[in-house]
Amino acid sequence: MKVAQILIKHGKEDCHNCIMLLEKNIAQQPLAKTDYVETIDFKTLNPVDSIK
Repeated sequence: MKVAQILIKHGKEDCHNCIMLLEKNIAQQPLAKTDYVETIDFKTLNPVDSIK
């Protein structure tokens, strides 16, 4: 999650790119496995395409 926080803090708003980088980072961890990664609106839980 720190990777995503850093990307957002440095102005990355495209969720697709953030997700790809986060999945790549997780895949490099020997004991980590994900089913999926998604960015959502905190209030509605609907997927979002950009972070503002």
